[in-house]
Amino acid sequence: MTNFGRIGTFGWIVGSLLAVSAAQARGYGSGMFQEDNDMVANGQGVSSPSFWDGISGANPAGLVRNMSIKAQGNIASFDDSTTTLRESGGLLAGNGTYGAGVEYSNFNLQPYGAAGTLETLGTTLGISGHAVSNGGGSTYDVGTLIDLFPRFRLGGVIPNFTNGLQTVAAGFTYIADPMVDFVVDAGYQLRYQQGIVKPGISLHTNMIHATASYGFRFAGTWDSVFVTTKFTAAVGLRLTERFLVEYEYRELPEHRLGLTIRFN
Repeated sequence: MTNFGRIGTFGWIVGSLLAVSAAQARGYGSGMFQEDNDMVANGQGVSSPSFWDGISGANPAGLVRNMSIKAQGNIASFDDSTTTLRESGGLLAGNGTYGAGVEYSNFNLQPYGAAGTLETLGTTLGISGHAVSNGGGSTYDVGTLIDLFPRFRLGGVIPNFTNGLQTVAAGFTYIADPMVDFVVDAGYQLRYQQGIVKPGISLHTNMIHATASYGFRFAGTWDSVFVTTKFTAAVGLRLTERFLVEYEYRELPEHRLGLTIRFN
C-alpha cells in the first residue's frame, strides 16, 4: 500500500468512527474525562503529547495531562511480524497541574519523569529520564508547553540535553474546535544540519481520539532527529470510565498497543 493509500484508509476509518459517536462529540464532562483528549499524541508529541508519551519519547511536559492515577501495559513490535513482541508497564499520577510517571520496559530504556505547571504564566515544564542499560547512567529530555491563547499552544523539547545541545524540537497546536486540533512539529539536528517538519491532525469525541501526521525533510538526508519522517497514526478508545485502549503506528515500522486502567 502506498503512503497516500495508508493516509486515505486511516481517514476513512476515522471518519466512520466519528460518524458513530458524533451525537456525543461535545459531551466532555469534568474530572477524568478531560484526559480523553490526550489518549494519543499528535505529530511527534512536541506540542500535543499524550498523557503517557511524556516518559516514552515525546514532550515530558505532557505528563501534566494526567488527572488521575492509572496503570498502563503495552506490547510493541518493531517489524510487521508478531514474533518479536516486547512488553512494558508503568504507573502514572497527576491532577492536571502536576504529573509524574515511571515505566518498566524491555524496549524503552526504563523511562521516568515529572512535570508541573506555572499557572500564572500558562507554562508547563517537564523532564524525563531514560536509564541506560549496563549501568551507563541516564539520559534526560526537557520540555515545555506554553498556552499563548485559548486556541494556540506552543511546545519545545531538548532531547538528551545532558550530552550538549545536539537536537532541538518545537511545534504549535491550533485548537480549531473541541473536535479538531491541527499540529505542526519540527526537529533540527544542529551538528549534521538535518531537519524534519511534521504536520498532523487530531479528531476527538468523548469516546475516541484519533491522530494522523506525516513527516517531511526540509534539510539534509538523514532521519536521526527527534521528529521522524513518514506516516504516523494513532487511535485511542475509551471502552468504559476506567478502561482505555491505545494503538500507535509509525512507518519504521513500529506498532504499539496499550491498555490503560484508571483507578480514580
